[in-house]
Amino acid sequence: MIVKNILKLFNKPDADKNKSSFPSLLEQIVTSMDLLNQKAGTMNDSWAEEKDQIKNLSELVAHMESSDDILATKFEQDILGKITALSSSCDSAIAGKKDCDVKKALASLSSSISQRQAVKDRQEA
Repeated sequence: MIVKNILKLFNKPDADKNKSSFPSLLEQIVTSMDLLNQKAGTMNDSWAEEKDQIKNLSELVAHMESSDDILATKFEQDILGKITALSSSCDSAIAGKKDCDVKKALASLSSSISQRQAVKDRQEA
């Protein structure tokens, strides 16, 4: 009897087993882009164009649909890495460093997001 009660604590119903306790890559991307957008908002006005681009990319990924395609997953992993790189570049820009690569990191992120979107568009065609 005691063993059965203990086992009940560790056995989850089948409905709960299908749910992942970790956010999906796409959910991580949306969260990371929101944080990046907030960070970019603290950059000075000389980065206005880049701040707008980051805001637009943030809105784009917020509406991105999930995909089971392995190529989409590859791009999503790539996007997460590029968000991190852009975030580091934004930190450098906020600190006033002249050689920060915000534009380069932003172009790279934008390209990966476009490629990920193209995978989904290809699936729908």
